Amino acid sequence: MAESVEKKLKLMGKRPLGVEGFKEGRWVLFDAGDVILNVFYQPLREFFDLEGLWIDAPRVEVPFETEGAGEGADEALEERV
Repeated sequence: MAESVEKKLKLMGKRPLGVEGFKEGRWVLFDAGDVILNVFYQPLREFFDLEGLWIDAPRVEVPFETEGAGEGADEALEERV
């Protein structure tokens, strides 16, 4: 997933301000300025529970596209959003 995000950003001509954890591949953080994207290995996602920590934060609708993301991508994203 993290590689797909990186490729899509490059295609859009954008570079994140920073990327952490790519080598380890268990938790990758993309800092895009106004948006921070975390890509977790499932056990780490459950352990750190960022959704629980930010439960009271206001929600912002973010449009995204999954075209070309591969079979089953829409369903996987719907489960996580």
